[in-house]
Amino acid sequence: MRILALGAHAADQELSAGMILAKYARAGHQVTILSLTAGEKGHPLLGPNEYRNQKVREAKECAQLLGAETRILDYRDAELPVNDEIVFEVCDIIRELKPDLLITHWERSIHKDHRNAHRIALDARFHAGLKHLERNRPAHWIVMSRMSMWTQAKHSTNIAKLCLDSNSGAAGLAGHTTTITRAWPECAHALGLENAPNMRPLWQG
Repeated sequence: MRILALGAHAADQELSAGMILAKYARAGHQVTILSLTAGEKGHPLLGPNEYRNQKVREAKECAQLLGAETRILDYRDAELPVNDEIVFEVCDIIRELKPDLLITHWERSIHKDHRNAHRIALDARFHAGLKHLERNRPAHWIVMSRMSMWTQAKHSTNIAKLCLDSNSGAAGLAGHTTTITRAWPECAHALGLENAPNMRPLWQG
């Protein structure tokens, strides 16, 4: 089976659907994580350019740990549009990867980028499946689609277990160490990340 997890930002699907992705990747299935933005504006201390570089690096490390491939598009964090340009770009990626399962955000998320990513995913799925819509690759219909949701306590524990149970241990840091530490201090404690640089919790500004 081929799985495409589509998120608005790097770290979205890794942390909300990471355990499912790891499970299927380790069973030999093909998993791709597609982030529409890097999520570069979400750090209270680092500027967007510096944080983008960090998020891209973390996404690669996290994907390697999960057993997945990662791709990050060049759209701007907090300004994710819903238009033909991005819908057809994702449509083309769907036709290239030919996934059997699409995982994306809940349509009523509090975050505008997440809601837009949900719309983009569904529109791209529709266009990718249209036989007579001419693109560079033939049509492909994704049979199944599911939504991922953030559940803090459950996923912080599971991500910690995934990291600690893996051979990469602290070196892998479950990828996305900044997001984990700032959002989920109990997970950071399990991974020994409390004192890592630039890891101030979100509520401390």
